[in-house]
Amino acid sequence: MIQVAKKNLVTEVYSQMKNQIVSGVWPLGSKLPSESELVNTFNVSRNTIRGALHKLGAIGMIETRHGSGSYVSRTMANNDTSAMQFEFLSKSRIVDILEYRRIVDAECAYYAALRRDQDDLNQIRAAAQRMMDNVEDFQKYSEADLDFHMCIAKASKNEVFYSAIITIKQTLETHFVEMNYNIGTHFSAKDHWNIYQAIEQKDPDLAKLLMSRNIERSMQVLSE
Repeated sequence: MIQVAKKNLVTEVYSQMKNQIVSGVWPLGSKLPSESELVNTFNVSRNTIRGALHKLGAIGMIETRHGSGSYVSRTMANNDTSAMQFEFLSKSRIVDILEYRRIVDAECAYYAALRRDQDDLNQIRAAAQRMMDNVEDFQKYSEADLDFHMCIAKASKNEVFYSAIITIKQTLETHFVEMNYNIGTHFSAKDHWNIYQAIEQKDPDLAKLLMSRNIERSMQVLSE
């Protein structure tokens, strides 16, 4: 039986299961133990097991086949943004990143509205549309979310802003998956579409305001 700390059971079981995958105890493509077996292994409730499995599925580490069970995803082996690289981010760590983004992303949006060209606008729109199309898929949604912000940073024509995002890209990959899992995707997708429209209309003050509000709302939801 694996010992699990009691303060946050879903997070702890999620972390333990992830370690089973990363260490090779559960190899790529292998079937995970049944829910009943996992309940006995971790000595937690079925709801806790389901929450941990949902979290693993959200970041693409496992896939569930209806009527068959859960399997370790084979696609991780060839995916540069694989969940195998991810380290779990605590809510306090996510808030730290949101505080950073509230400053940098808002300024990026401001200057993108002033300086963007049609190619920039097309890329921002495409990322926003992918977010709208994938609100039920945390992994695809989060990839589009990161692309959206990187496109805006690029459109700002400020090399320091863009380089800063590139430098912490791997941390942001983890951040967006964890944040969207904790906060949800539906309201965020609409917010991002509104930001795109402000940039399209070349309204820098509105773009900055909407970006700030989106990040502040995320911080508020996390603090509840």
